[in-house]
Amino acid sequence: MAQKASEIVRMLESHRERLGEDLDELQATVKSKVKETTDLHTHYKERPYWFLGAAFAGGVVVASLFGKSKAEVSYATSAPSYAKTESRPGASFGGEMHSVVDELKGALIGFGVAKLKGALSDMIPGLGPHLDGRHAKNRAD
Repeated sequence: MAQKASEIVRMLESHRERLGEDLDELQATVKSKVKETTDLHTHYKERPYWFLGAAFAGGVVVASLFGKSKAEVSYATSAPSYAKTESRPGASFGGEMHSVVDELKGALIGFGVAKLKGALSDMIPGLGPHLDGRHAKNRAD
């Protein structure tokens, strides 16, 4: 009976060791999967166009939040010139900021369009010359 009990104890200890090894392996696997899942650099490498789309959507949201309202636009186009001047201190700074922001928006949109054009030209053969207008010149010659 004592021999059977010692065999059972050895068997239980070996099972416990294997379970401990399996648990360690499972923890390592879960850690690596979590790290891989939360690593933005890996996701960006795999899906750069999703990030481009998200950046564009973010730009649209920011533009809609900080853009001019319809009331401001209608006031600016319909009010007489003497009513458009602002007399409070620092009012010209706000106007300058709007023009700087408008210039930045235009530059960012131009940059985004150029990058999109380049990406589409790389993906679709023959599209680059067509977008550049060289295609129409070649047909005219």
